[in-house]
Amino acid sequence: MIVVNTIYFKYFKVDFLRECPFWVQNYVCSIELGGGCEICVCDDSEIPLPWKEKKTDFVNKNVSSTFHEWYEQKDEDIWIKSDDDKDAMFIDLTLNPEKYTGYGGYNATRIWNSIYSENCFVDAENSDCKEHRVFYRLISGLHGSITVHISQNYYQDGFFFPNVDFYYWKLGKFPERVKNIYFTYLFLTRAIQKSEPFLRNMKIDTGNPENDLKAESLKNKILDTVTGCSPTFEESGMFENQDLKKQMRTKFQNISSLFDCISCQSCKVHAKLQLLGIGTALKLNLAGKGIEPHFERNEIIALFNTFAKFSDSVKIIQEMEAKIQNQNQNQNQNQNQNQKKDEL
Repeated sequence: MIVVNTIYFKYFKVDFLRECPFWVQNYVCSIELGGGCEICVCDDSEIPLPWKEKKTDFVNKNVSSTFHEWYEQKDEDIWIKSDDDKDAMFIDLTLNPEKYTGYGGYNATRIWNSIYSENCFVDAENSDCKEHRVFYRLISGLHGSITVHISQNYYQDGFFFPNVDFYYWKLGKFPERVKNIYFTYLFLTRAIQKSEPFLRNMKIDTGNPENDLKAESLKNKILDTVTGCSPTFEESGMFENQDLKKQMRTKFQNISSLFDCISCQSCKVHAKLQLLGIGTALKLNLAGKGIEPHFERNEIIALFNTFAKFSDSVKIIQEMEAKIQNQNQNQNQNQNQNQKKDEL
């Protein structure tokens, strides 16, 4: 078992029916184009009983054994706009995996173009600052990781399979896109490193003691591995200009609104999950000295699931690149053999 398959980490609360605030959207769900994009919602009986108390949505940063003090999020804590509780529903991520759904074309391109257009900061003194580049690389990394998972679970003729050609034409032939996936993976790793004391002491309680102990053990193994590495991202010196930090936070909030324009339910859930995971990493990595961010449980779930997705992306990239290399070697061997035949 892996940690994101445990009860605590597999349930994500999200509003995947929220309307697009920018344009009229047409929902696109096609069985013929990849098994549809509908989401299977959890029944109320599936939700862990301790979670049904609203106060447990907020995680105390100081209390390790039990939660009895709760914080309202401050402005500096809100990197991604939260879905309203009354409209959000619990999704079992293990029953709704990220895969090819047939969603794409103009609808998807319109959203990504709008997202990339957010990469414009007002900074007359330094138009090419590090913060601008970090923002772009995180968004590019998110885009690339989503593409990696689609290529790994590509649908055609009634089957899901790893599509090496799709990977190559979307990512493989663009080394910078692949580098940005690695960059975002390292950024997430650094966030977990920085929050290790809190994450190690946080209480996991779903009402299933056996599963909770398993989740605790798996979580701590991840922390042992991650904290044993050298720092993967150097955040010092970033956002000394508080106006730039505020701009970046606003832009991530804008992107979370743009993701409501995704007209595929499955795509929207996984996009919002990963954006929240990256937003949580930003909150951690860019917190000022002496400032301890406040968390929601959903943010911790998103952080671990996003880290898992990027870990899988790195592994899939290595497998895809190996297959491409083997294909090229076979192609070269065939060409050499044909050339020798022609010479004879």
